[in-house]
Amino acid sequence: MYLETLSLRNFRNYEEARVEFSPRVNVFLGRNAQGKTNLLEAVHLLAIGRSFRPAGERELTRHGCDAFRVVGEFVSENGVMSSVEYIAGAEGKSIRQNGVALRRAQDLFGRVNVVLFSPDDLQLLKGGPEYRRAYLDLYLAQTEPKFRHAFHAYHRLLAQRNEGLRRLRDGLATREEFSVWNETFLSRAAEVVAWRLEAVADLAPLISSYHRRLSGGSEEITLSYLLGGRTPASAARDLEAFMRQESIRREREEIARGLTLVGPHRDDLAIGFAFGYDLRCFASQGQQRTAALAMKLAAVDYLAGRTGEPPIVLLDDVLSEFDDGRKRALLHALTETAQTLITSTGGREFGEVLPSFRAFRVESGKVQEEGSG
Repeated sequence: MYLETLSLRNFRNYEEARVEFSPRVNVFLGRNAQGKTNLLEAVHLLAIGRSFRPAGERELTRHGCDAFRVVGEFVSENGVMSSVEYIAGAEGKSIRQNGVALRRAQDLFGRVNVVLFSPDDLQLLKGGPEYRRAYLDLYLAQTEPKFRHAFHAYHRLLAQRNEGLRRLRDGLATREEFSVWNETFLSRAAEVVAWRLEAVADLAPLISSYHRRLSGGSEEITLSYLLGGRTPASAARDLEAFMRQESIRREREEIARGLTLVGPHRDDLAIGFAFGYDLRCFASQGQQRTAALAMKLAAVDYLAGRTGEPPIVLLDDVLSEFDDGRKRALLHALTETAQTLITSTGGREFGEVLPSFRAFRVESGKVQEEGSG
């Protein structure tokens, strides 16, 4: 799948723009705050239904305007064309694929797949467990409709269970009533974790392989899933039984706090060196950056393997953070198969590491093609 054209109206700092892309590498050059990242944000919006930056639809609308419109025209590997249109404003939003209305933004998942590389990727190693859970959940959501259903059902049940705990604490519900909610919750929780474990099994060898390549074969890393952020999933033969046991063990604390303390919303990924040390605690920032890059490259292969089509890859000002060796390894891994959109304030380095690319100059919300490299 690749993006053929992108049209913007009153999106961020763009009054009107239309960009025609190369199926392979597209480089957007310009000073900071000119609108380069906004282009990648628009593509992400069409694929995921939300920005990758902390912004609501009001912030996505050009200053002084009431609504914005983003349209992408895509071509699949077998040549089938499709379009996605996203319109949002004060009167609501309209999302259409090939002219057919979608009910919710989340219905975009799986239609166009993307992987974003950004400076925030370091949070996969340095940040809290929510970043690593989101890493798994995003790529599962793009490939597995059953996971999307289980995930959303789980979070509805989680909200109900938290309310049930508070009612139990305040004497407004009986234990019998609560046990009914609890069994349904545990069943759905086990389903979400089972999907995540399947993804970890697929991603772990890919991450390890990419990390070896990026580190020159000098380091091995491992990936494992931790239930409750502490217990390796391999220690639990029956996920539902394990979580039921943990729920019983922490019941008093859960009721007192009115908060569910057991379930996939509390889990984590352990990312470590093969000799046992956790990268989050013992790796240098360079080693952490390499591991995060390996995780994102693995996600590209994971999506391609699951769907039969490579995702669109978005590189938002990340190349400046790598030495020439890692730049070459990254671009070589991506540009052979996946359409890649790159933003950069530089430019000269691309001729050195890319055999060919289409270059664009971005200035004050205007995009001008500069030719091919």
